[in-house]
Amino acid sequence: MRPKGHGVKHFIPLAGKGDNMNHTPGPWIAEFNDDPIQVGSLEGRFIAMTLPEMPDGGIATGEDYANARLIAACPLMAEYVILKAKEGDKHAEEIARSAGLEIA
Repeated sequence: MRPKGHGVKHFIPLAGKGDNMNHTPGPWIAEFNDDPIQVGSLEGRFIAMTLPEMPDGGIATGEDYANARLIAACPLMAEYVILKAKEGDKHAEEIARSAGLEIA
């Protein structure tokens, strides 16, 4: 059971942006060699980067690393949500729909 006030209704999808399109296949990896931290596919496609807060002198913090790991885990989490939606989990169906994931 979800806590009251938390859930998919707070997720705002970019309607019309990328509808019915597939994301870059996983796995994605976070590269912790540089600032900013970059996330990409094993094939070398750039996905995202986390930018350190400037008051910290531009040095990546634990939060930056955690954000990069979370972004890199998205394809695996999407697979799990799709699996649960196919099993009939209504909450997973909501999440999949909001994220533009195909359940078929």
